[in-house]
Amino acid sequence: MLARLTRDLPGFLRRPTTVSDAGTRLRHELAAREQRLLELCDQHIFSDPDNPFALLLRAAGCERGDVAVLVREEGVEGALRHLAAPGV
Repeated sequence: MLARLTRDLPGFLRRPTTVSDAGTRLRHELAAREQRLLELCDQHIFSDPDNPFALLLRAAGCERGDVAVLVREEGVEGALRHLAAPGV
């Protein structure tokens, strides 16, 4: 980790982030948030049937499509609240 810090820090300090750049990046990240959550679920949960979250989702009767609908209709926080209710 120290090697990565010493490698990356000089470039980071040479290119300071402006308020405008930070705002643009934040808006972009927020707009992609739902899609990134679904990609994360696909890559790490639904691709591995033995994943503990996959087991919890199955026990709750929730499949990948159900998660996608929840995220689309209720947003990230709403979907996570909905999934937490049955213990996922």
